[in-house]
Amino acid sequence: MKEETYATEADWLAARRSGIGGSDAAAVLGLSPFETPLSVYARKRGLLPDSEETPAMRFGKLLEPIIAGEYIRETGRTLRDPGRFTIARSEDVPYLFATLDREILTADGKDVPSILEIKSTNAFRADDWADEAPAHVQVQGQHQLLVTGRAWVSFAVLIGGQDFRWVDLERNDKFIGVMRERLAEFWRRVELGDPPPAGAEDKEVLAALYPREAAGITVPLRGEAVTWDADREIATAEVKKWMRIKEEAEAKIKAAIGEAEAGLLPDGARYTWKTVAREAYQAAATSYRQLRRLKK
Repeated sequence: MKEETYATEADWLAARRSGIGGSDAAAVLGLSPFETPLSVYARKRGLLPDSEETPAMRFGKLLEPIIAGEYIRETGRTLRDPGRFTIARSEDVPYLFATLDREILTADGKDVPSILEIKSTNAFRADDWADEAPAHVQVQGQHQLLVTGRAWVSFAVLIGGQDFRWVDLERNDKFIGVMRERLAEFWRRVELGDPPPAGAEDKEVLAALYPREAAGITVPLRGEAVTWDADREIATAEVKKWMRIKEEAEAKIKAAIGEAEAGLLPDGARYTWKTVAREAYQAAATSYRQLRRLKK
């Protein structure tokens, strides 16, 4: 492993486009809640811009030193901050790199130095951290161990601004071996300009890659497109069928509720059918009754 430190964020981002980082690895393996293999491919090829910083990302950066301080207080371990614009690059596989939040310099009974990955999330994600880190975070950690050669990684997370948790994860060489092969296959695609298959989550990526049609151009679709076409036709028919069943069931529920505000099911669940306002920009606002199912 070798460290590369960049003077500006722009230089650091450019360096990140030259390989696969930890969060990229989770997406390549299909485990990221934020990106897909196709979106990562498009960014590495320069076909899409780098993701814009969201409020969650900005506050995550601001909270990072606070979370690191709490980790020190709870564990008694000592940390080193490599710097925001520093990446660790694998010397064996140069297209693999990691951005380390902190290095762990001392930890009783454990090999050091090691890695601390710092996260912050909202309260709705608390269950994701119930016993261990979420799958995509574990992949990020194992990727960091691949790049650095270290034996274990630790995760620290602040949930909902007040629930602090931390957990260690040991190196898994069997998983790392499989991941390394998958990442090598993906990077060959990037170098050859061979995009990975698009998935259901890639609507926005495809719209950004192909914002306009080339008028008058028709391309032959390969043989497997016949299967895609058949799947789409079957799914469309099934959607129409179940939408009809849903609408008929809702109509019967509305008729049963009538002028009342709600209807109570035998198991204790309720349906409400209340009047809500509909905003209109060019015409007068209207209102309508909205049917909702409430849990027991």
